[in-house]
Amino acid sequence: MFPNSVTFNNLMRVHVKAGRTEKVLRVYNQMKRLECPADTITYNFLIDTHCRADNLNKATKILNHMIKKGCSPNAHTFNPIFRCITKLRDVNAAHMMYTKMKNLDCKPNTVTYNVLMRMFAESKSADMVFKLKQGTDENEVGPNGYLSGFDLSILWDWTLESGV
Repeated sequence: MFPNSVTFNNLMRVHVKAGRTEKVLRVYNQMKRLECPADTITYNFLIDTHCRADNLNKATKILNHMIKKGCSPNAHTFNPIFRCITKLRDVNAAHMMYTKMKNLDCKPNTVTYNVLMRMFAESKSADMVFKLKQGTDENEVGPNGYLSGFDLSILWDWTLESGV
């Protein structure tokens, strides 16, 4: 009897949460050696472990490999990438990754909106904050109450600064 992707994914989950990137990669390599196919959850753990190690390039390469293999990413795939981009304060990268997510017909979830709205609000990218807010309305998903208040206070500050 051989382990399946559920078994490997559970092992990876433990190592990701403990911050043991090397062990996550060992589990993944063993999975490949046993010809156990990777699924979305597997790739999500690989992306998450690299993002936790602040290795955005590796995470992005895994995302591209995942897509090339025909495995569909979901919001849980993109959220660690957005968190990593936020740490880097790279608004352009966030915008490009959000565009990629939308082009793949991948629906953002509450976490996605929270992370992106905070980043775009802090960088005073009002157009993106409003665009994301429109997306929350269309997808019937939204940021939590704390973040909505946070964004509104930043937008209020912008209004006061610009004299509108």
